[in-house]
Amino acid sequence: LRERFAGDGEGLKAWLIGPEALAGRFDPRFLGEAISPELAARAAGYALGESLDPELAAYGLAGRAGWSPAARPALDAPVAAMARGVPFPRLFLRLWEARTDLQKLFPLTRLKSRFGFLRWLIGGGLAEAGIDAADLPAQVRGHPAWRLAQLMSRPAAPLSRRPRSQGACARLHVVEAWRPDLAAAGDRVFEAATGRFRDAAGAPASPPARATEVVFATRPGLASADAVALLAQGVAWRSATRP
Repeated sequence: LRERFAGDGEGLKAWLIGPEALAGRFDPRFLGEAISPELAARAAGYALGESLDPELAAYGLAGRAGWSPAARPALDAPVAAMARGVPFPRLFLRLWEARTDLQKLFPLTRLKSRFGFLRWLIGGGLAEAGIDAADLPAQVRGHPAWRLAQLMSRPAAPLSRRPRSQGACARLHVVEAWRPDLAAAGDRVFEAATGRFRDAAGAPASPPARATEVVFATRPGLASADAVALLAQGVAWRSATRP
């Protein structure tokens, strides 16, 4: 990375919020500044390839890599002329405009054609553009026509995305390795040596979205690195202590 981005700070930022964030190795919150359209497009190019429309690629990457919603390209506004009977944000129009084959298959002048386009999006069209259907606006995913199109289609396989944290716990113990006497019921354990989470009994567990308290039981000099590792997994906490 030092060789590739020597003298190119913007390139390094794009790499971090693109491929590194998508792999779960960097939390975009660390950037500490707004993501410009130029930076977003460059990050999308690194993560998803240069062949995609930069704005469309950035839209897909924003959700999958954990960017702030404010950093996502503004493609969620509905297209009034197309939104009669079906949900139709600007995102869908941009996808349609980018391909002449879609324009021939789905003229969009009739409701039947627009509904067929929804089915194409669900069946793989969104995935081709690197967009996860779960990141679409709630008014799209909850629309009766979208739900009907889902029932009539074979949804594409979920796209890879940054690991998501789940749930909450009262106490999260950060240690080198789990041991039986470490945690009380309901607590979770983060093994710093392996990057894995366990419950109090030692079984694999998902990262908690929130912890009331984090107990850093590794060596004092490693606390900062351990905190970075937790943030990269999407974990937030109210207070931190040492045993």
